[in-house]
Amino acid sequence: MSKIIKFKNKSDDLIEFIENNIKVLKERKIDNIIMTCKDKNTGEILTGNFNLDAGEKQELLGHIQIDIIDDYINNTYT
Repeated sequence: MSKIIKFKNKSDDLIEFIENNIKVLKERKIDNIIMTCKDKNTGEILTGNFNLDAGEKQELLGHIQIDIIDDYINNTYT
């Protein structure tokens, strides 16, 4: 069973957040990633991935959805 470990947000700055978490990726020897972001100026959604096939992308999507549901439950009911 996979365990979800959240990246720590140690900064209010997006670039610092990414730079801080690059260290985690290096320490754990991560060799894949999926990411998405929204351009607040245009509303466009940007997506990308590295070293993932369609099944692995779906697996990671499922974990992101679980994380969102977990946050929703914790914020709403606890």
